[in-house]
Amino acid sequence: MDNKRVLALFDFDGTLTYSDSVHFFYKNLYTSKFRFILKHYIMVIPYLMAYKCKLIDLKTIKEVRLNSHLSRMNDGEIVKAISKFRELYFASQIKLAGIDKLNWHKNLGHTIAIVSASWFPLLSGWAEENKLILITNTTTRHSTKFTFDLPDCNYDVKVLRVKAIFNLHEYNEIYVYGDTPGDDEMLKLGDYKFYQHFN
Repeated sequence: MDNKRVLALFDFDGTLTYSDSVHFFYKNLYTSKFRFILKHYIMVIPYLMAYKCKLIDLKTIKEVRLNSHLSRMNDGEIVKAISKFRELYFASQIKLAGIDKLNWHKNLGHTIAIVSASWFPLLSGWAEENKLILITNTTTRHSTKFTFDLPDCNYDVKVLRVKAIFNLHEYNEIYVYGDTPGDDEMLKLGDYKFYQHFN
């Protein structure tokens, strides 16, 4: 009997999906395309310029956009919007080849984690239904304002978050799947590395 312990780390957006989950969520909040463009781009221009000048980090941009879209919504409205997102997104944006590989790991009894720069409320239901460990951005709401609980789960932070949960020395083999430079540091953890494997 094979007693090897195997860990499989999957990026989510673009690796297992055809589109960015957070962008898809925001876009589907509106019936007006202009309203989305206003909230997502025009109102954020000063912050985008500051980011380009390296005056602020990507986490700040994400917080600004989260608040731009959701600050005027109450908790019930947000829950309803997330439910609508899940219904639309997971029915249309999942790469079947990626899910086949995920299920291959699952059938072999491997430990599987989704390591994503998305947002916990968007992916948590799907991860729980599929019995997957979810490592992603979480937020706290103070009155109407959202703040990230930790640095953005991207680049080297992905590695830090993974190591905070797993003792990598306990695993005989590590598989890592990613699709952008934001996954490069995590890919270095892998004995088996797969970049844009499901494209």
